[in-house]
Amino acid sequence: MGQWGTICDDGWDDNDASEVCRQLGYGDFGIGWQSVQFDEGSGKSWLDDDSYSGSGQQIENSGSGGWEEHNCDQTDYAGVSCDTVRLVEGTFSHEGRVEIYHDGEWGTICSDKWDDNHASVICRQLGYSNIGTAIGTEMFREGSGPIWLDDISCSGLESNIYHCDGLEWENYNCGHNEDAGVSCGIVRLVGGTLPREGRFEIYHDGKWGTICDDYWDDKDASVACRHLGYGDNGIALHRAKFGAGSGPIWLDNVDCSGSEKHIDYCRSNLWGQENCEHNEDAGVSCNSVRLVGGKNWNEGRVEVYHNGEWGTICNYGWDDNDTSVICRQLGYEGSGIATSSAIYGEGTVKIWLDKVDCTGNEKNIDECGNTGWGNHNCEPREDVGVLCKRRQQSLV
Repeated sequence: MGQWGTICDDGWDDNDASEVCRQLGYGDFGIGWQSVQFDEGSGKSWLDDDSYSGSGQQIENSGSGGWEEHNCDQTDYAGVSCDTVRLVEGTFSHEGRVEIYHDGEWGTICSDKWDDNHASVICRQLGYSNIGTAIGTEMFREGSGPIWLDDISCSGLESNIYHCDGLEWENYNCGHNEDAGVSCGIVRLVGGTLPREGRFEIYHDGKWGTICDDYWDDKDASVACRHLGYGDNGIALHRAKFGAGSGPIWLDNVDCSGSEKHIDYCRSNLWGQENCEHNEDAGVSCNSVRLVGGKNWNEGRVEVYHNGEWGTICNYGWDDNDTSVICRQLGYEGSGIATSSAIYGEGTVKIWLDKVDCTGNEKNIDECGNTGWGNHNCEPREDVGVLCKRRQQSLV
């Protein structure tokens, strides 16, 4: 026939996907995806109502309705993932004991040298975000199959576990009491100017989707930031501040106490049960500092967020070490020029900090020495500012 074409997703399941993976030489395990999990196709739709029996026949000879006999369009085609890793025994789909498929069997990986870099590779390979946390068997119980790998070494940037160093099959010196586990970041921020802000999206049922901003507040945002690995301080933003999403709206009426580790531990409506539109998509800022009054994005009066309010910093002792911490916290290069005496205008908010004393190595301004929140003896005309150097590039 001389043309490439797609397969409709009616009846498409893991059995069909496994046969495709087998034909492609990727092993015997495949995951069937439906409804344009990947980009839309552009050729003909060749097959529909596919039903593979598992008897070893080619996919084109399985129980379909015949060539070009279909009732679907290019938004309904089948997809395949031939991943040979999976997560087992987790409470949620994004966490569990890591198992890898090799030589016809599922087996485990020993946790020697296992860290967040390894976990991030596994999560990326499984289609989650680039954030992974390494966990041992204390959460996910021991496996019972072969132990396939031990002492592997990942930088954290690899696209899959097979690109890591030290893959020597069945060469190990551990037992199943050392099986490696992971918890994957199933949340991300989209559309922000800085890495720590954006439309909050969550991965569920094979798709990224948004959260409605009904009842969305700083407690919810703080849980979101903690889930993302950005600390415990989050600011809730509403009305699609970072643009409207286009996928499903997964959650509505989210109600967190603020102490939860993950956003999916909070109370909410059931998945997909919502009464809002994407113009109500919830946003998050995980920065507790901002620059105000500057002509450019990298300069301005420094304001810090504390106890539900924005406030300024007094200029007593303010220097380039303090400035470097602010710039790094905002996602810039980590160096800058200190300004004082309200160069960028006087603030109209509280004065939160005075006599700030940073070494320059701190990650956040609240790790630096100071007189305590709200304790000061200065006026708004002494508000500090910064001019940060070029913006840091995000690796995510």
